[in-house]
Amino acid sequence: MKQWGKMMNKRTTLLALAGALSLGVSACGGGSDSTTSSSVSGTATKGPMSGATCSVGGVTVGTTSSTGAYSGTASGVSSSTYTTITCSGGTDTVTSGTPWMDTSSLFLSTETTVNTNAITTLQASIASAAAGTSSVSASNVSAALNTVLTLFGFGADTGSFDPRTSSFSSVTSADNAGLIATGIEAAAEAMRRSYASLSASTVSGVAPTSVSNFFTRVAAELADGNLDVDSSTSGTGAAQLMNTLTVAAAGVMLEVVQGGLTVGSSLTSTTAGTTFSTSSFSAFGATPSTLSTTLLASSSSSTFMSAATTLFNAAATLTTGTAATAFSTLGTAFNGQSLSTLSTIVTNNSTALTNAKAGVSTALTSLAAQTDTAAAAAASSASSAAATTSTYVVDTSTIRVYDYDTGLSKTVTLTPDTPSLSSGALTVTLPSNEHLYANNLSTLTGYSSSNMPPELYVELNNIPATSSSSTATVTMELIDGSDSTHTAGSERYIKVSFPLVYSSTSSQLTLTSDAASTASVTFYKQTDTSASTATLTNSAAESLIVYKKGSTQSETATKNALAFRIASLFDINSTLGAAMTSPSPIGQYYYKISFSGISLSDTSGNSISSISGTFYVK
Repeated sequence: MKQWGKMMNKRTTLLALAGALSLGVSACGGGSDSTTSSSVSGTATKGPMSGATCSVGGVTVGTTSSTGAYSGTASGVSSSTYTTITCSGGTDTVTSGTPWMDTSSLFLSTETTVNTNAITTLQASIASAAAGTSSVSASNVSAALNTVLTLFGFGADTGSFDPRTSSFSSVTSADNAGLIATGIEAAAEAMRRSYASLSASTVSGVAPTSVSNFFTRVAAELADGNLDVDSSTSGTGAAQLMNTLTVAAAGVMLEVVQGGLTVGSSLTSTTAGTTFSTSSFSAFGATPSTLSTTLLASSSSSTFMSAATTLFNAAATLTTGTAATAFSTLGTAFNGQSLSTLSTIVTNNSTALTNAKAGVSTALTSLAAQTDTAAAAAASSASSAAATTSTYVVDTSTIRVYDYDTGLSKTVTLTPDTPSLSSGALTVTLPSNEHLYANNLSTLTGYSSSNMPPELYVELNNIPATSSSSTATVTMELIDGSDSTHTAGSERYIKVSFPLVYSSTSSQLTLTSDAASTASVTFYKQTDTSASTATLTNSAAESLIVYKKGSTQSETATKNALAFRIASLFDINSTLGAAMTSPSPIGQYYYKISFSGISLSDTSGNSISSISGTFYVK
């Protein structure tokens, strides 16, 4: 995990109230070990690839059957360092032509089922881009899959199927098989249409030099999990790339929601001449159901409607005239709705669907031909439009910390260093001249006019309307010292995980605990060499994150905001309070709070997956 900085050596101090600060996730990399030979099998699809050669390091592992299935022995693979398997050539059994792309996948020797398809190919590229000069980690691979399924899954996240490691034959539900086949093929088609539009551009740096180059460039932009242009790649055709990919994916989504996807094999024409049939996919354990709006409406996909909303709203800024209006209409229609309403949405918006579809081809051509300056401006607008519809938008400029000075009997406002956001990680830290008050932490007994837990305050610029409640998982951690590493036997540490149920209208966010769950706590006292555990009730966990309408703790204004109150752990659980409030609260602390199942972004549309940093108590 990227750390804000190691400002001083770790100190043996109260880890406790770090929590005034907020949210964070980390990824850890694997090591290396000796290589070995490993049996591996899977299914290669673009669509199902018949007669394709699957190889590792240039050495053939196997040749695919008519269903796309292959098996063989891969040499030189490791249980901790990822290896790439690539399947190329053969026949695309959907278009009956040569597959326009090689498909690849990352795998370890312990993973004996490894599929290759458009989703896994993009996943591998994103994971490598995110790792940079380091070895690809399991966290890189997992995060990359989440990015692909969230933006370009088209319903492939159905059930527990993993496009990379799940056996096709294990899918015995016809409906799930139909949805997975559609999602995999739709993802490939969105990529193909974007590539084809870019290939005709005469603007320097826009046209891909190869399919591999195309995926590498896409991955560079998606490594942070956002459908936007990374500032480090601006001016190199990146904006044209992301703009065409967004509109191409929106066009594919239009076809999918209406139950009629078309695909192609040309890398120079966006025209798709073949009607996709799920029956081409015969490697599943059941004959796939035919793609239809009704089939999609019964899906368990958790990303389909939000992806449609994101793509349609972004496409509204990248198209013109009737198409732009139509995409805007569709973005509104899909926003916050559940899949069960899809048939009704499609029926009620048939004209908008038709008008939006009619504008896609023209938009792809014009977007690929834009200058870098014009494309960058368009990409910025699209990114902002995508973020403000299905996402809770955080105004990072408003972040501040409130504490209570018991000596002066007053609330104190603390100003952190300017927050920074990189690869989804928002860093918020208090400088050494700003600190939490030890007198408040030492005497914390409850939230009252004379004593209150410190809190991190974050204003929300956008609250999406949701059709039903969802559950986020929150994990809060506090550690003595200046970094994220805990040393048992000399440093205090606390970790609590709990589910948080949320729903919202366009002006009100509701947060509640999961009535059926409890919060699990793991902690170390200063001299502990092994962890202790505790359990919090759901109502106690609910007090750790609070929705507020008010600019300060007095809540007299009307701003929508989230307040994070980890310090509440110490007056809602006596065991934790006793373990964490001695010998002294004075010192430096590192905090992080990880969460999943809720979408946050900054005002520029960059997703926020964590908030972390350090602070002092004096």
